[in-house]
Amino acid sequence: MRDNSYRPDIDGLRAISVMAIFAFHLGFSGFSGGFVGVDIFFVISGYLIVPKIADGLWQGNFSLVEFFEKRARRILPALILVLVFSFVVGFFVLGPREYREFALSAFATIVFGANIFFSDRSDYFADAAHQKPFLHAWSLGIEEQFYILIPLILMACWAFFKFSPKRVILVITIASFIYNVVFIRIDETHTFYLPMSRFWELGLGGLIALYTRDLHVPKWGSLFSAFIGLILLGIAIFAIDDQVRYPGEAVLLPVIGAAFLIFSGQYGLTPINRILGTLPFRYIGRLSYSIYLIHWPVIVFTRLYLSRPLELTEQIMILLFSILWAALSWQFMERKVLSRTNIQFGRIAAGLVASLAVCLVMAGFVAFSN
Repeated sequence: MRDNSYRPDIDGLRAISVMAIFAFHLGFSGFSGGFVGVDIFFVISGYLIVPKIADGLWQGNFSLVEFFEKRARRILPALILVLVFSFVVGFFVLGPREYREFALSAFATIVFGANIFFSDRSDYFADAAHQKPFLHAWSLGIEEQFYILIPLILMACWAFFKFSPKRVILVITIASFIYNVVFIRIDETHTFYLPMSRFWELGLGGLIALYTRDLHVPKWGSLFSAFIGLILLGIAIFAIDDQVRYPGEAVLLPVIGAAFLIFSGQYGLTPINRILGTLPFRYIGRLSYSIYLIHWPVIVFTRLYLSRPLELTEQIMILLFSILWAALSWQFMERKVLSRTNIQFGRIAAGLVASLAVCLVMAGFVAFSN
């Protein structure tokens, strides 16, 4: 198996994910299932994060504080920047009621509960959802809840029962998938947003890392896996639409597709993985988190300001603006925060804490004022 400390093809897979989501939100023809890019992100996150927790427990050096600190340094800088942008622009674009609702959603996002907040307010596919600037933060809620709960569960099971992290993740993954396929028939909106129906997607990514790293797979097996994965992703992105009951069983297409592509790259790069690892894919993938954060507020604010559907020129301008924003965010803030040895880290961290405090005060004041 290859060293997976850095996988260029995974950055490429991130690029496919975020561009599919972007195309769907912009309304580009043919990308009816672009929203499945979120599910691809979930699998990637599980693949990268779960083995770090499990290996730390096995080796006896896992630090919960250090784990949370790394997650915060990865998640908060870009998020706070977009929140500040959205508060400012929203003040001029949104009406009083809409601005209050946005402030509530921003508060829910900061406290890692955006998915729960929106589960009681909006069907993701409803027209009204297109006027909520931070609707997309529901997926951050899923990931953040996973990052908080799973380490605690694994630590408790290991400390008190010596249960293997691999088996615990396997049980959680199976239980979560069963919950998904059962409750999608009872309440589609809550099943879409709530963590128990989504944790299996991150869990599956973790299982790939934990159960397959010692396998020996021939080149033809890797190539076959990559080809099947690409086909499944293509079907999911271009064939699924908002008429399909989702997540339910349909989510297997993007999740298994992503799993196959990740699996294939562990044993020597196939031509497909090499393409995913080329500079354009790799660069967009590296910016994918910031692109995801900024693209939806910009789309919502632009549509509300224009009071009409977007034209092609405007769609392209939004795309270019989001990529430029993400590039500047990565270059001048995120990368420095992630590199703790940088001399400016203390000042940047202090600025982020101050910005977070301002966001919290603004959200609380607007949301709970009469």
